[in-house]
Amino acid sequence: MADIDSPDNPWSRPSRELRIACDECAKKWVLYFESELRDRAASEASSEAWSKIYAIDKELEALGRQAVDEIFETKPQPSFKAERQVLVSARLTSAGPIVYPRERNAGRSASSMCEPLKNIAWIRDNVANAALADRIGVLASEKSKLEAEREQLAKQMNPIQLSSLVAPK
Repeated sequence: MADIDSPDNPWSRPSRELRIACDECAKKWVLYFESELRDRAASEASSEAWSKIYAIDKELEALGRQAVDEIFETKPQPSFKAERQVLVSARLTSAGPIVYPRERNAGRSASSMCEPLKNIAWIRDNVANAALADRIGVLASEKSKLEAEREQLAKQMNPIQLSSLVAPK
């Protein structure tokens, strides 16, 4: 069902609100961005999985930053240029050859100059702290499982495009 609100002034546009009028249908389906109907149970499960993935990403990022600092403490590089090259080869930073040393000389840590989620496997494989490496491995594995589960849920949502429900003129 669509509610259209047309303001009584010339400078505002009419607004519309779509909703599912049938109570039984509203229990089974959810309106997604006013363009399609999706299976409610699969959509809610997918949303929950996404929230868990986001939380894992936050924890992985924090652990990854800690690990990067530990990597350079246990295997110090002769210069910030060499340190940057290690991070670039691992695809962990995009900081340029001028910016990276300048920021490191200004007191920023190596971990603050990188993006750990871009290559968490390299970090896990290079950190000397076994407990930290194990925790990163467990979280990365859990994230992969949740992403696979989310892909399956996306297939179960059975999206119906609202444009396909409208009779052609």
